[in-house]
Amino acid sequence: MYSSSYVLTDETRIRQLNLYLAAFKGDWDAAEGIYQEYPDEISARITEEGHSALHVAASANHTHFVKQLVNRMTRPDLALMDHDGNTAFFLAAGTGNVELVQFLLQKDKTLAIIRGTEMLPLQRAALLGHRDMVVFLYEITPHDDLHDADRIALFITLINTNFYDVALRLIERYPELAIARDRSEETALHALGRKRSLSSNFTDQNQRGFWKRFLNLC
Repeated sequence: MYSSSYVLTDETRIRQLNLYLAAFKGDWDAAEGIYQEYPDEISARITEEGHSALHVAASANHTHFVKQLVNRMTRPDLALMDHDGNTAFFLAAGTGNVELVQFLLQKDKTLAIIRGTEMLPLQRAALLGHRDMVVFLYEITPHDDLHDADRIALFITLINTNFYDVALRLIERYPELAIARDRSEETALHALGRKRSLSSNFTDQNQRGFWKRFLNLC
C-alpha cells in the first residue's frame, strides 16, 4: 500500500497504516499518541498516492483533526503535494467545508493559488457544486496573480456549473474573457450556446441576465 524512496520496515508500515486510519476516521487521540513518539511522521507521505495525514484528514472533512495537526506543522508542510500535484488545501476545497479552508488560509494564504490536477482550488469547488466555497474562494483568490489560462478555465467552469453570478463578476473584471479560449479551444460563447440548447425555453433568470450582460461585453 505504501511506497517510498527507501525501503520501509514492517514497523514503519504498521505505524503509517495506523496514522492513515486515524486521519481517515478523524481520531486525533490515536494520531497524537503516534506523533508524540515519532514527531517526524507529521509530514510523512503515508500512502502510495503520496498523501500525508493532512491530505487524508482534509479529504475526509475532519476539521478538528486538521486543526490539531496543522498547529504542529511548519508552513512548508502545508504546501506538500501528493503524487498528482494536489495540496491538502486543494482537496479540502472539494469538500465544501469553508471553516476548514479558512483555517488553512490563516496559516498560508498562498494555498489558494496553488494548482492541483491542472486547476485552481476555486475551480475544483465549482466543478463539485459547492456554492459557499465558490463564493468564499472567489473573494480571497488574488485574481491578478492568476494566469490567463486559469481565468478562462475558471470562467467556463462557472458557466457550465450555473454559477452565473460569480462568472459575471469575473467577466466584468476581465472583459477579454468573452473571446478567450481555454485549453480545448472552447470559448465562453460555446459553453453558453450549449447551455441554451439544453434549455430551449431559456427561463432561468440568472442565465438570461448573464447572457444579456455577456453579449454587451462582446
